[in-house]
Amino acid sequence: MKKKAHLSYSALSAFKKSPNHLIAYWNRTFKATPAMDFGSLIHKLILQPETFSYEFAIFEGKTRRGKEWEAFSAMNDGKIIIKPQDVEDANKIINNAMTNKVFSEMIKNASSVEKELNWKHKDVKFKGYADIISEYNGKKCVIDIKTTTDAGRRFQRELMYNDYKMQLAMYTESFEDTEMDAYIVA
Repeated sequence: MKKKAHLSYSALSAFKKSPNHLIAYWNRTFKATPAMDFGSLIHKLILQPETFSYEFAIFEGKTRRGKEWEAFSAMNDGKIIIKPQDVEDANKIINNAMTNKVFSEMIKNASSVEKELNWKHKDVKFKGYADIISEYNGKKCVIDIKTTTDAGRRFQRELMYNDYKMQLAMYTESFEDTEMDAYIVA
């Protein structure tokens, strides 16, 4: 395994589970779940819709087997293959989110999306990607989008279990010269 030049929230989250999870994360040997792929779809459609076709392919066939599937899968190797229903469901969620005044203002005022952040903490290099850097209520803010099936009490547990506050704290630390607010949009 190649020596890593930096740590990230994702690496620390993997290590929290076990050292083997960290190694799998670094070696990219874990398999994304359908929920993770759906979250990636929502991120892509909100933050970088113009690059959708580089990372996603929509399979309109009925079953994921047979010659049609094999040909489609081979032609779209390396892409996340989704169903038309996935795009429809994602767009419903996005349209609903955009009716929220706060979130729509944050999107409207975004100065960057998928912003690469690099910083040091106690001489350890870190790297992360902020979903959105924006301005809200006259103050610069970092926003992280999380997909969930339940943005209520269940998500409160996910917030604690996954230590999302640590991720936002890490991202705001990268802006050491600027006071930042931090938001999670579920």
